[in-house]
Amino acid sequence: MKGITADYYLASANAISQNGEMVFFSAYGNRTAGIACAKNLIVVCGINKLSSSLDEAMKRARDYATPLNCKRLNWDTPCFKDGICREGICFSPEYKRMCCQILVIESEVSPQRISLIMVGEPLGF
Repeated sequence: MKGITADYYLASANAISQNGEMVFFSAYGNRTAGIACAKNLIVVCGINKLSSSLDEAMKRARDYATPLNCKRLNWDTPCFKDGICREGICFSPEYKRMCCQILVIESEVSPQRISLIMVGEPLGF
């Protein structure tokens, strides 16, 4: 709840397309809620998160960033085991799923709400 009422929210996208669409994945929705609703959003990303299209950005988030986040958190998901997304079986109740909430920002109605800082080196995954 604090994220959606925050004056400033700092985050990093899982991927950004060449057209500027930003992709964010969240397990619980608290991250995507803060990103979507905070008064001011600051997004910091390394050049490793750039993708050629929205489809490629979604693929990067699902097939690259998510398995690494599952490993970081030690979540027992199919992608944790071998790094390969198996979206179709990951809905099973026996797995904790990282890709529950997906937010794609294509544009912003409030012109100054989002600040994007691109760093000229790889940052995170």
